[in-house]
Amino acid sequence: MTNPSPTATPVSLLSSKQYDRALLSATLILPLIGGFWFGIAGIWGLPHQAEISGTIAVLNVLFGGLTAVSKKLYDVSGAKFIGVVNVTTSDTGKKLYELYMGENLDKLDQMNEITFKVNKP
Repeated sequence: MTNPSPTATPVSLLSSKQYDRALLSATLILPLIGGFWFGIAGIWGLPHQAEISGTIAVLNVLFGGLTAVSKKLYDVSGAKFIGVVNVTTSDTGKKLYELYMGENLDKLDQMNEITFKVNKP
């Protein structure tokens, strides 16, 4: 049975705070501003409607890409797991579960949720 280290070092392009800001920008702020500018500029005849809206859209793609790559790197690193559950079968055919907790449990009471990696036979 394996006891892999459940406390992997996070690998990410962005810190947690940067990731949250980039995700908020890509999913809410930039689309909101871009749509607002496109509509208001068209109604009021403001200059550079397409250029400004297009620039905002390109920034949105950049932030979306950064968050997607950052999340993928983080997920692959295994850093999101606080521990490992090994599932095995006994000689009698009964399923056995072994739980290995990580070393950083001192912050467990500050977490809203925890995630375990499950190793199956």
